[in-house]
Formats: sequence, C-alpha cells, structure tokens
Amino acid sequence: MRDVRSDGVIYEKAFARPLAAIAGTTLLLGMMHPLRGQETLREQETFLSGGKEIRVENFTPKGRSAENLPSIVVLHGAPGVAFANQFIAGLAQQFAEEGFVVHLVHYFDRTGTRYADDAAITRSSALWLGTVKDTVAWVHKERPKAKIGIFGYSLGGYLAAAEGVSDPQVSAAVILSGGLDDGQRRG
Repeated sequence: MRDVRSDGVIYEKAFARPLAAIAGTTLLLGMMHPLRGQETLREQETFLSGGKEIRVENFTPKGRSAENLPSIVVLHGAPGVAFANQFIAGLAQQFAEEGFVVHLVHYFDRTGTRYADDAAITRSSALWLGTVKDTVAWVHKERPKAKIGIFGYSLGGYLAAAEGVSDPQVSAAVILSGGLDDGQRRG
C-alpha cells in the first residue's frame, strides 16, 4: 500500500518497514556481529550512464530464485566504495543475507571521483543523480518483476532521497545521514 507522508515522501508501507528494520538492526549489531542469514553470491556487472561504464556489485542470496525477490539499490557516501567498502559492502551483504537482491552502485565512476568534497558535490551531484536514475532503470530492465528499494548513506542518502521522491519505480527509500535539499522537495 502506498502512502504519502506529511513531508511529501511517497513510500510503500509493506516494503519500507522491513527495509528500515533491517537497516536499523544492521547498524545496531554493527560489523562485528553480522546477521547470520543465507549465503550470498557477489558478482560485478557494468552498465552505461552518460556514456560512462558504471560498476555495480550485485549481492544475491544463494539457493533461491532471485526472480521475485525485491531489489535494493545501495548508495555509498562521500568517501566512495573503496574507502568505505567494509561498511557499505557489509550492509549490502547483510541485506542479501536477509533475502534481498542488492546492487551496490559505484556512481562515482560517472565522474571519476575518488572522494567527494564540497566542490566535487557541487560540480557532480546532478550527474550522480542521473546515474542513480539510470541504475533504477537498469535494475527494472534486468528484474522487471522485482520491487525496487533504495538505501543511501550520507551523500548517498541525499541521492536516494531525491530519487525516492521523483521515481515511481522506487517502492521504498531508507536514508541514513542524508536528506533533501529545498529544491528537491515536493510541493
């Protein structure tokens, strides 16, 4: 069931609650005590966004048909995937252990960014948001029956929030340490 919160965010209750619960549980348990779910398969693929190859690390539960499992697009923060790989890849892994197909997007590939300082964010955020939109479209094309959620941390949280309020293909968004700029809010 879709609902609109007072701040204008549209979300699907049945999908948003389990996603938020998993994210919160993961943060509480921390990386030292990972959730013990099913084994997962980790593979890398690429797709094009703005003429650039974008890497996506896919985490899929082993031993289950992934066709109807929901997808979660995971967006890293300003340090990127390489620097924050243990944390963000750990979250992706844990989401997959709980039965989601997870797509950890290297959206900095679009601009060749290694770390996003304020100048890089000002210069590149529109391109990164375009890559996030392209990622959701790519996931939808690859997995047309799957519901798509989006999880963003810090800078990725801003991108996830912007995508979550503007793309009807996104059923749920979980933002950790991010938000919306005034220009991104729905009126």
